[in-house]
Amino acid sequence: MWKHYCNVEKTEMEVGDGEECNWCGLDAEAITIDGFDDAIIGIGEQYGKKPLHVYSYSVICKILRERDGMTWEEAEDYAQFNILNVWVGERTPMILYNEYWYDWKDNTDMWRHMCPVEETEMEV
Repeated sequence: MWKHYCNVEKTEMEVGDGEECNWCGLDAEAITIDGFDDAIIGIGEQYGKKPLHVYSYSVICKILRERDGMTWEEAEDYAQFNILNVWVGERTPMILYNEYWYDWKDNTDMWRHMCPVEETEMEV
């Protein structure tokens, strides 16, 4: 048996050796970033490759600010150097930067998004 945090079920689960999670499709080789389960926003996949975790960059920084008492700048520096610039093989987790972009407006160049830096909705 192996344990993993299933983002679909939002809980830690045990899965049989050599098997993948029935809910999210990950197997024991999927790599996680220790201490950042709450930043997992989904599962990513590329053609011909096994699934991997997808993390929210803004949630990673928020965790660092709230849990570790960092400023926004310290959290970004830490995340950039210690998380984003780390390669641990083909199953290295993916980091998504712009998961807050939404509500494209018709007939205009303006659109709204939730800015993780300002922590407010903005028009750009």
